[in-house]
Amino acid sequence: RLWWRSADRRVRLHTTLSLDADAHVLRCDVRGENRRRDHRLQLVWHTDVQAGDVYADAAFGPVHRGTVPRPEGDQQNSVHTVTETVPQGEPMHRWVAHATRERSVVMLSDGLAEYEVQPGRMALTLLRAVGELSRADLPERPGHAGWPSPVPEAQSQGVFEAQAGVLLTEGWSPSTRRAVHDAVDDLLLPLVGESWFDFTPPEANDSSQSWHRGGAALEGDALEASACTISTVDERAIVLRAINLADQDSVGAWVLPDDGPWLVTHCRLDEAPLLPNAEANTSASRASDGVVHGRRIELVLAPRDVLTIRLRREPGGPR
Repeated sequence: RLWWRSADRRVRLHTTLSLDADAHVLRCDVRGENRRRDHRLQLVWHTDVQAGDVYADAAFGPVHRGTVPRPEGDQQNSVHTVTETVPQGEPMHRWVAHATRERSVVMLSDGLAEYEVQPGRMALTLLRAVGELSRADLPERPGHAGWPSPVPEAQSQGVFEAQAGVLLTEGWSPSTRRAVHDAVDDLLLPLVGESWFDFTPPEANDSSQSWHRGGAALEGDALEASACTISTVDERAIVLRAINLADQDSVGAWVLPDDGPWLVTHCRLDEAPLLPNAEANTSASRASDGVVHGRRIELVLAPRDVLTIRLRREPGGPR
């Protein structure tokens, strides 16, 4: 455990570094108190990767981030020139990787969405203390956009905490990407055990039968499950969303708890059917009735494609 404080003693925190046996991720838990105003606080990791590509987790899979060019200036008139400073921070979801052919350094985060990557340095924004919007002296945009507005509640005063981690792995590849996905889940969504004292399975009194409880599972090396939630338009249905993270066609399947039958609808992100009043399965050849008998719904996704289906039991099937 390392203790830190700012020179003016208005920021105090400690970082707890943990490395479990056989784990691939160095975990860092941060807890502190902020009493400083109008500043940004970062957690910085120093690495030995001086040059490489940057990949960041985004809404529909990782994206390759390039260097943001700095504009030479905005000529407003013949007398006055305004030069904007490009912010160094970039957005991410759960991780960002600085990768070369030989090795990658991956920074993991529990929801903090701004990072900076520079040679030998990766930084995660822990908090921003903001006191006023639309100031005229912002280096990122000289000249205010409206009347300055105080936002004292945005100063991020008080206790704060965060969770982060670092993964050291091989050069960037599909196998590395899968390893990062697993590492993030291990860090942020660890497996836990619960005791359900009021739940009795149907076969509890029959020792000759095994029983298990499960839900929908996604198969496919390059496919990632993006959503599994109750439908907003049909309370009897669930929405399943899969994303192809690869740059080529990928095949896979949703594996369901039983044989159904299941009624499947191709949807947009807002659950609007892709074909009006048409029920369909997810194979290339559309089924006329949209009913799937069996535990598997086969998928074929184009590169970087997103596929959303709405799924419910066909009336008359098992409950």
